[in-house]
Amino acid sequence: MSSSLTYQRKQAFIIGINDYVSSPLACCINDAEILKNTLESIEFTVKMQTNPNLKVFHQTFNEFVAGIQPTDCILFYFAGHSKPYQRENYLLMSGHIYDTNKPESSNMMDNTASIGHIMKVLVNKKPSATICIFDCWRTCTNHKELNAQPSLLSVRAPTKTLVAYSNCIRPGACSETGNGEHGYLMENLLKYIKNPNIDMEALLRKVGRDIHTQTNGSRVLYQNSSLNQKIFLVSTNVQNTNGNSVDNSPSTHISIGLNRTSPSCPKEQVQTRSEGIVRATSTDAAETKSSLQPCGCSQQKLTAASILDDGTSASGAGKHTSKPMSKTDGVIKLAGKPHKVAPELQSTPLRPPEISLPLSDAYHLPIKERRVKPYPSKIFADHTSIPFDLQTLFGHLMHGLSPMNKEGPMSGKCIHETDQMKDFLTRNFGFHNIVGKCIVQGVQAFNLDTLPSTMDPNRIIYFPREGSSAFTMTVSEIQRWQNSFTVYADREIPGLEKSFIQRALEGKSMNGREAFHMKFVVRVSDCPVMMKFDAKVLPRSLYDDWPNRIKLISVTGVDFAGRVHDVDDILVYITNWRNVFELDQVTGKMAVFDGRDFHPVKNHPPVLLSENLLLVHLKRMAKFRLRVCDREKVQIVVETGIGLGIFSGKHIGIDSQVRRLAAHAMRCVIKEEGATYTHIRAIVFALPIFSKKIGDYQIPDVYHDFVNEFHKSKYHGPIPVLIVDHDMHELAVAIACRGFRVSELNPADSHGVFGEYWQNYGPAVEEKLALTTLGLLVQHHLINRSVLDDSRYHII
Repeated sequence: MSSSLTYQRKQAFIIGINDYVSSPLACCINDAEILKNTLESIEFTVKMQTNPNLKVFHQTFNEFVAGIQPTDCILFYFAGHSKPYQRENYLLMSGHIYDTNKPESSNMMDNTASIGHIMKVLVNKKPSATICIFDCWRTCTNHKELNAQPSLLSVRAPTKTLVAYSNCIRPGACSETGNGEHGYLMENLLKYIKNPNIDMEALLRKVGRDIHTQTNGSRVLYQNSSLNQKIFLVSTNVQNTNGNSVDNSPSTHISIGLNRTSPSCPKEQVQTRSEGIVRATSTDAAETKSSLQPCGCSQQKLTAASILDDGTSASGAGKHTSKPMSKTDGVIKLAGKPHKVAPELQSTPLRPPEISLPLSDAYHLPIKERRVKPYPSKIFADHTSIPFDLQTLFGHLMHGLSPMNKEGPMSGKCIHETDQMKDFLTRNFGFHNIVGKCIVQGVQAFNLDTLPSTMDPNRIIYFPREGSSAFTMTVSEIQRWQNSFTVYADREIPGLEKSFIQRALEGKSMNGREAFHMKFVVRVSDCPVMMKFDAKVLPRSLYDDWPNRIKLISVTGVDFAGRVHDVDDILVYITNWRNVFELDQVTGKMAVFDGRDFHPVKNHPPVLLSENLLLVHLKRMAKFRLRVCDREKVQIVVETGIGLGIFSGKHIGIDSQVRRLAAHAMRCVIKEEGATYTHIRAIVFALPIFSKKIGDYQIPDVYHDFVNEFHKSKYHGPIPVLIVDHDMHELAVAIACRGFRVSELNPADSHGVFGEYWQNYGPAVEEKLALTTLGLLVQHHLINRSVLDDSRYHII
């Protein structure tokens, strides 16, 4: 790092926040204002905000980012509260409210911004260099979670970035200021920032040593750099123009002024001590760019004496090749130079704060390395208007999940999974089938000896059975999820009365018109996902809140499969049905086979589809269920291809038309209605590609129809849209684990009975939902008494 960086402009973005409902601060605005004046005196252009809420921060930060040029040196400074949550660090904006009655995940949804994403947005503009100073840990902020991290997690430096952040390592000694006017970091930064010919890394080391001395070791300033050139904010010399920053340069993590590791200890870190500086160097470029990982060595006790000659810790941490180290009698050789190790350090463990997260929340935490297009996905939106948290979420959904296993154990008959659900219901609730009785044709009737509503609320239930990998819940949670059941019906549709809805949810709707009306009836409830579609159970402890953020939306789509119950779908939308299906020679109506099915005529003429009428109804259906989602305070709607599989009429040659019309209807509704939504912030389409390739030609699937629809229309509507080749469970759980309220779509049968054929080992989506979620307990009329309570029916 012998050369210095050349830049043409110095730009700074400064935030200072005192105004917090919980734990207000006193010096942050003072710090922001004096830094602004100081930077302007050394020819910085400064944009500053005091006490911004999240909306104001987004607006001003976007304006700042839009003006960044490749020849700029950027300084970002934040003074205020911050908090780590689920392996990420967040800045708390003004207006953030900590409610002790809410789970931690809900509190973290309120006026918070991701540090990692802020840095990513800055780096994506490719300035000459970026300096980020997070002057955050001034007083201890509130936490509800067990084993909550007492300080910020390690902040990794992206490409060409220098990061500094303050942590208080003794919770009882966290005070905001030493002089009553400025915070510790700012008080000491002001001593050096105007001095010429001091590069920023050396300057921050001086600041860190002064803070350590001033606070008697209770506060530490960490520094993390991926720069390979020096940065001088004030220089009396002509800056050297040699060399450019190397993207894969090693990341050097420095804890200034304290014999201690960084708050999060990656496996590759090696710790030593030299003149009051603890240095940990990683040479793995991918690790430098990666998201923060579970702290594999947080359970280890590392000492200076445990470092081996080959640069590997005794506990098995990874190798270091950039600076070979060896030890002899309390002396560590760093890059060939001996450095004495303090006697107490030779035996005292260097133990970073431990991170403890529920396994289920850790399931969808940031991945170690981003995969390059692991599965097809497309965003449709005005990218400049997508908020930071949604950009981060979309990036995770597009790059951070394992590709869907489309040949997995639930891709065909679900024999094991069906037997597993029966066993779960039998052991916990006394499930048994009623011999010789069906709810509707082919649907086995059953009973429970003990309904959840009558059980001890404190009893713990395990799915599929007790064990470390079980989905754990209490009866009181099940009762609460059952109590969330609600029905909405479209008042513009004649005949949608409460008495009809109640009868329909028992499976007693009549063929034809009544079945057709179920398209405009939406059932919704909280409904945790207990198992993925690859048949892997999601471990959940009672402390995990993400299951409470998933709602299941059950609604019927169009049905051209040719079944007697849905006869009106054919009569209403197919104008030449008499020429397409076999007719009863006596009645002249379509002939019914096996008591249920219509059969198309061999070599029938092309089907004449009433596209205009079908499009009107598809729009009405989409508009209504999205309105319900918004009314239920859903933030991210996960849609799937409702009525676009076997029900789209492939056997009569109209499936491509139906898919195209469904995509067009959804796009029109989102564009026209999006601005009216209060809670919906984004719509994600889970559309797995199941069609095969013929050579280089990909047979179009639902995914391609939706992508083409949004692409050709150049959609830039008010609601961002993401289309992903993935299953909705994977997406919904990932979204819920990141703190959003999310809905899944259940393409329900028109009979109105949840999971209708779930005991028949079939692979249809509704049956899979019955086997993988708590849907049977919350939306089936034989288990949840709320389903037939007409006070829960709303005609809107």
